[in-house]
Amino acid sequence: MINLLPPQQKKELLQEQRYKLFLIFGVLAIVFLIALSLSFFAIKINISSESRSEKAVISPQIQDNEAKIIEINKNFGNAGTASAEETPIPEEAGRISIKTEPPRSKVYIGDVYYGLSPLTVDIEPIVYEITIRLEGFKEKKEKVSIRKGQKTELEINMEKE
Repeated sequence: MINLLPPQQKKELLQEQRYKLFLIFGVLAIVFLIALSLSFFAIKINISSESRSEKAVISPQIQDNEAKIIEINKNFGNAGTASAEETPIPEEAGRISIKTEPPRSKVYIGDVYYGLSPLTVDIEPIVYEITIRLEGFKEKKEKVSIRKGQKTELEINMEKE
């Protein structure tokens, strides 16, 4: 039927079809974007509710840890005026004092770097592997048992390589 129409009307019909297709695709694109945004919103709500339920489960543990941290911080409240040697050992911790010859050796407790010797640290009472490193000297490793409420002293003489 299009072939029997004059060229001007054919052109108008084709433009009208293109316009309708453009409108259909535009509406479909808008519907797709709305569905996508609703999906993202549902995912956000789901993640939010999961994190709230996890907070409810973890909350007592966090409160216990916060109480311990507050107690430790109170014990170190006067750290600017007193050394760790002079402060009381926290209830749930033990104290380790590490001295090396030569001083200023790197001290690792477990795999965590704590600083340069001489060093005094209050830590959880368990068995640790203490590693001492200093350039030009052999690395030293010692297993040390930290006891609750007690001070452990460790003196290490480094050997040259």
